[in-house]
Amino acid sequence: MRSAIFVDFDNVFIGLNAQDEALARSFATAPLKWLEWFEKSLPPHAGAPSQDPRRLLVRRCYLNPKQFGDYRPYFIRAGFETVDCPVLTTYGKTSADVHMVLDILELLNYEVRPEEVILLSADADFTPVLLKLRKWDLRTVVVAVGPSAAAYRAAADIVVDQDVFVDTALQAGESRRPRVVPAPVRPKPAPQEPPAPEAGPARRTAPRPAAPPADAAPKRDRDVFSEHLRALVDAAQEPVAMATLATAFRQQFPELGDTWAGHSTFKQFVAGLDLTGLEISNASPGHVYDPARHAPPKDALPEYEETFKAKHPELEPLARKISQLTDTPFLLPEDYAFVLRAMAEETGPGYESMSELAKRVRDKCREAGIPVGRQTVNFIVRGITFAGHRLGKAQDTAAKLADLFIQNTLTLCSGAQFNLSDKETRLLKAWIRQAL
Repeated sequence: MRSAIFVDFDNVFIGLNAQDEALARSFATAPLKWLEWFEKSLPPHAGAPSQDPRRLLVRRCYLNPKQFGDYRPYFIRAGFETVDCPVLTTYGKTSADVHMVLDILELLNYEVRPEEVILLSADADFTPVLLKLRKWDLRTVVVAVGPSAAAYRAAADIVVDQDVFVDTALQAGESRRPRVVPAPVRPKPAPQEPPAPEAGPARRTAPRPAAPPADAAPKRDRDVFSEHLRALVDAAQEPVAMATLATAFRQQFPELGDTWAGHSTFKQFVAGLDLTGLEISNASPGHVYDPARHAPPKDALPEYEETFKAKHPELEPLARKISQLTDTPFLLPEDYAFVLRAMAEETGPGYESMSELAKRVRDKCREAGIPVGRQTVNFIVRGITFAGHRLGKAQDTAAKLADLFIQNTLTLCSGAQFNLSDKETRLLKAWIRQAL
């Protein structure tokens, strides 16, 4: 299905922030997470095969650069065209509505026109444009965060409820689900003798089948599910998100539905399978990965993150942001120092190739108990070479390699439209090389 998505950033962010600051930040800093939900989990249009993927041909985000400009790089990284909509009136009104309406109507002139328009806003001013799109036989989907007018909701073909968006697209359901408190046990009444049957011909009563256990899937089925899960993870080059796995299971085993063999969530269903050799990330959004082949997902290292915050509180916020925007490994300064020293040792006489270098450095990290995978080392190695350095030509020092990696990181930040201030540049340099 060809789709276009338009995001009224200010409207959605403010609506989420009024509910929970963490939800608003998740929406603003991880758009790829909820984009994947739109692409793979939002039901297709009526009559379309359920396995047909949704292609977001147009991705546009409209925001106030003065108030929310810091979030622009996250959307650029997610493949969005960002449109700056500064305040134009003394009442704080921006031009986002006008820009969005004009851009949406422009779709009607495209030679390859989307079949669907997804609108993230609770602003009823968009009601006329929804009615216009209906006349042109375009399906409309509205995600209304916060209160929205009845006429606005009625004008859309599908309205994604705020709670659905938060629980499934932002994947906050686990953390928001209230704790279940068991009801008090009431004393059972004393058993009574059944009434005497009336005279008449005897009737046979079929025995009532026993209630199925909570895990209704027999062992044979769980083995099949386990094999399918393992095949999906084995075929992936990186940790597989729970949402991706859930979609694949729905397609392969439609009989599971949303009950997941008696489990309330897909994550609980997966936890009950045979995961020998695999691991589950417990932090949102959740992944399944093979530690022998995959680097642990960043969110799968909450203890590591807490350690970073405790030991380097002045560096952690910037390091996290750079990591989110550029994929630069989120490592402690001490771990960067270890990796860079190991690289310097391995680039002297006997250097073979970047692949072999990454393997040897990874092995040294494992021996030292440092959670650094081969993919992470590869990223650092490539960053140094992208800075114009040829490894193996001479004995490199850890400090020289650190400076080259810093140079590449600055280039990545610039490409993500994250222009570091002088203070942030100093913090970046301290992060990478202060422990050397």
